[in-house]
Amino acid sequence: MKVISTLCVTLLASSICLQSEGAIELNNYTLNFTAAAVADGVAPGDLASLGISNLTNVDEWGFEARSFIGFTDGGVGGAGVISAGDTFKDYIAVQVTGFEPAGGGNITPLRYGGGVAGKTHELTALVEISGVQLTNNTYAITGLSRFDIYFDAGDSTDPSLGPTGGVDYAYTPADFSNLNTFDDGTLVESAGLVAGGGNNSGPVLPNGTISLVLTLIDQIVGDTFEIDFLDQNGSPLAIGGLHLGLADANNLLDNTTLVSAIATKFGFNPGVANSPPPGLYVGGDFDFGFASSSEGSLNKVLIPEPTTFLVWSVLAMTALSARRHRV
Repeated sequence: MKVISTLCVTLLASSICLQSEGAIELNNYTLNFTAAAVADGVAPGDLASLGISNLTNVDEWGFEARSFIGFTDGGVGGAGVISAGDTFKDYIAVQVTGFEPAGGGNITPLRYGGGVAGKTHELTALVEISGVQLTNNTYAITGLSRFDIYFDAGDSTDPSLGPTGGVDYAYTPADFSNLNTFDDGTLVESAGLVAGGGNNSGPVLPNGTISLVLTLIDQIVGDTFEIDFLDQNGSPLAIGGLHLGLADANNLLDNTTLVSAIATKFGFNPGVANSPPPGLYVGGDFDFGFASSSEGSLNKVLIPEPTTFLVWSVLAMTALSARRHRV
């Protein structure tokens, strides 16, 4: 393992980031799918037959996420009301659904993604964060127990390519009803928390911002997952500044989110559903909590500064924005 970058992620705050002097949109880089697939046990000679090659000209990631955030009341606003002193844990499962180039369109590989027969590879993430409300509208991120990105590859139609010698050569599409399908591939990237915090301005929906600074650890031995960044002229781009991941999502309280699957994977008791609003839970390991779902996209911007911060951002941050709910 090697630490390859420090990342600052700001969600739902693109107007702030894009106004920074010298901002460079990172809209042309490569995802090293071949190295990830080989690390997952795919023989190099089988990459072509599985439709796996490096993905170039990447600008934007699409995603779908499910999450549960549990609050412990701090004694100010009472249970069910987010207020100063409340602590929280946020448990998130994220599936990358596709990729787009600059200017729009679709560069998602034909055989990428879950839920359709014939797909052979995908990216997923599992994230667990903790924090404390400073006021009813602002909070600090205090811990990051898990931030793991997985690449799963193989032939989902051939049962003979199942686990062999401890290596899983089969591909199982991600299923939000069974989060074991989110980490059955190979870990390609993980992260540790440097700092974080944010605010929420809406009464129910997460109309706020969250910022995280992470130390990224590349888990592909001897290789890197995100490579070959190019500028607007197609020339190699030296990455040496503050790197921001910008996400846009329609995060909603959602009583259809399979909270039992999230609770089983992360190991907590969510309590029982208590509506209104839809998605509110009480009891269990927390005084109250919320289930949510989101769909959206993520892209990246480089803010040149006198630092050695390098490159990276990923979909899992998008799901973090789903945690901003007030009742």
